[in-house]
Amino acid sequence: MKKIIQITAVICIALIMSCSSDDAEPIIVPEPVSFPEIPNGDFESWRVETKDHLTGTEVNYDVPNEWTEFFINDVLRFTSGHGFFNKYDYPTGDGSALLLERSFPGASESKNNGFVRFNCITVPNKLTGRYKFIGSSLASTGIVDTLRIAVHFSKIIDTLTTLNLHNNVLPDRARYITIIEPTENFNYFEIDVSEFIDQEIDYATIQLIMKMGDSGLDAEYSSAIIDDLKFE
Repeated sequence: MKKIIQITAVICIALIMSCSSDDAEPIIVPEPVSFPEIPNGDFESWRVETKDHLTGTEVNYDVPNEWTEFFINDVLRFTSGHGFFNKYDYPTGDGSALLLERSFPGASESKNNGFVRFNCITVPNKLTGRYKFIGSSLASTGIVDTLRIAVHFSKIIDTLTTLNLHNNVLPDRARYITIIEPTENFNYFEIDVSEFIDQEIDYATIQLIMKMGDSGLDAEYSSAIIDDLKFE
C-alpha cells in the first residue's frame, strides 16, 4: 500500500510540473481573411464596342468589362469618338490600366465619372490601388482639376440608384481621396474603411470622378490613370 501511495504521489508531482511548465503555449495562426475581389480591378479585361460616327464612319473603342461610365459619354463617342473610360497599355508590358479622360478640346463637360457596383457581404480593411494624375491642361494658368476615388458599402434598402451613380452622388458613408496635385509617376493610395467592418452589407461601390477647375474654356481637359484596385 505504501508503494502505491508513493507511485501516486510521483505521478501527481509530474502532472503538476507539466502544467506549470514555462514552455510557451503553441502559437495558433489565424486563417487568412479573404475579401471579395473587385471585378476587373486590374483592368485587364476589355471589350470592343462600335458606334456610327456623325461622319458616317464607324468608331471602335475599348470598354472595361464590369465598369460603367457616365451616360453622357455615349453622346461624346457618337460625336467625337472619345469617352471617359479608355484603355491604357503599359509600354513595359505590365498589362493594361484604366485611362480616364474627363473631356477633350471642344467638349465642355465640367465633370465626368464612372463606377462599378457588385455583390459584397464582407467589409475589408481598406481599398488600395495606384494612380497617376496628369491634371489640368491649363495648370500653368492656375486652373486646378480634381480626381476623386470613392468607395462605400450598402444594404439593398439603402443602395444608390443607377441614376445617382451616373450623377456622381456620394452618400455620407462614402470614404474617398481627392487628388489635385499632378504626378509624374504612379502613386499608391489606400482608403481606410475598417470602421464599417462590423456592418452587414449587400453591395460595394467604387466611383471615379473627375471635375474641371473654373476655367470657363471649352479647350480645358484633364486625364488620369488608375490600376490595381484591391480590397485588403
